[in-house]
Amino acid sequence: GPTIYPLPPCGRGLGWPAIPPSPLVGEGRGGGYQLHQDKKDETQFQSALDQLTKFRDGFWLVGMRFLSLKKYSSRPRNRVICTSNKTSFEADSYLPPSRRRRNPLPMTLATRLAEYAASLRFSDLDEQTVHEVRRRMVDSLACAMGAYQAGAAQVARRIASRVSAEPGAGFLGGSNSTSPDLAAFVNGILFRYLDYNDTYLSLEPAHPSDNIPAVLAAAEIAERGGEEIITAVALAYEIQCRFCDAASIRTRGWDHVTYGAFSTAVAVAKLLGLNAEQITQAINLAGTPNIALRQTRSGELSEWKGCAFANAGRNGLFAALLA
Repeated sequence: GPTIYPLPPCGRGLGWPAIPPSPLVGEGRGGGYQLHQDKKDETQFQSALDQLTKFRDGFWLVGMRFLSLKKYSSRPRNRVICTSNKTSFEADSYLPPSRRRRNPLPMTLATRLAEYAASLRFSDLDEQTVHEVRRRMVDSLACAMGAYQAGAAQVARRIASRVSAEPGAGFLGGSNSTSPDLAAFVNGILFRYLDYNDTYLSLEPAHPSDNIPAVLAAAEIAERGGEEIITAVALAYEIQCRFCDAASIRTRGWDHVTYGAFSTAVAVAKLLGLNAEQITQAINLAGTPNIALRQTRSGELSEWKGCAFANAGRNGLFAALLA
């Protein structure tokens, strides 16, 4: 199974300095890590133990690989179960006891994100987070106006105008309601095309306001209000920016918008009222078929550079609808 890491308080990427990620810590061996051995896989366990002993508390676990980053302060309240395949990585929940599930799902990364998303409430967001989400939405609309006449946006509007849906979602410059995934695609191009929207710089860079078009399309078909939209946008920021903190994927030939399929899927699933089990499946459906290549930003650039996240958001939204 993939790695589980603690999710930070809401607000990542929303305008103030990033909080350094803290590794999962406990009270056992390897610089404070508690390990539980899967006897059926002693070789895998010993390899993990060797890595833990080598890096101690200065590593991050990403996709079964150990990446040494920086040594941040420990949090003794957390623990990690380090096993593979038939078992999982775990950490104590950041949710208050009253909101924890009695029978939690197997703790894969997808299920941990799903549990977090299903439990997040507008009341969990502080005033500054809410304010910054509103600012990002206003800024994104201004970016969209600037890109309105762009060739890629005109092509997308023509495609969306040929499709009617019920329930449907509106798109900027359209006179009809189209399918929500196409609405997210059109507005996503407009928000991002000029590259003037917000930026989050970490191990992997991102423009996290790219998530907003999918959120707006989902909110329209689900008939959600302002507080629910703000919560979903903050949730998308949390997930995408946390992924960006955890690992750089462009060094492996993948485009950063790959993370966006996950973040939009979770945010849309939240608006659609899916439970944790369904959100887990939305995450799975968003990731498996939607791995974008870094070629988009290499060599001579095409108009697709400004459309790549719009497509990731379209796919993330569709994954949530499927789930």
